[in-house]
Amino acid sequence: MKVVKKLIITLLLLLGGCSIVLKGCLTNPPDSVFIKKFHDNKPKLELLKNMIIEDKDLFYIGRYPAEARGISELRKSQYLALLDELKIHHLGKEIDEETKGIIVSFGLSRRGGSLGGSMKRYYWYSAPPSKMDFILYGYLETHLTHIEDNWYLALQSHS
Repeated sequence: MKVVKKLIITLLLLLGGCSIVLKGCLTNPPDSVFIKKFHDNKPKLELLKNMIIEDKDLFYIGRYPAEARGISELRKSQYLALLDELKIHHLGKEIDEETKGIIVSFGLSRRGGSLGGSMKRYYWYSAPPSKMDFILYGYLETHLTHIEDNWYLALQSHS
């Protein structure tokens, strides 16, 4: 019986330690980290934003170059080099249904599983967003923090 108790206590201690370690893996860094990264890399972020706006047929590019359609191999390599350098997972473009403006998103950080995790992104809006808190795609709770000009930092989590 004592052996079982010791095993249970040891297991609980290990699980407690794992949860402390995993917490760092399951939460995103604070906004200040991403805002500093934004200011340190703004010219390159502006370049990426301008590139995807210029490439009319490109709406998404990420770590897998096959996802990028409608651009040359040279252009893909330019995107991927910048994404890699800035540690951005993906770059996307869409039209805001309410303002009809362009939205460019930069995937920065993803933590936790796809059903309960969260992510942070930079967003650039050609027209100011109509809301700072909203549900995107019917399931993604989004909170925007204004950085400067048309740039925002988004925290998104699955609802």
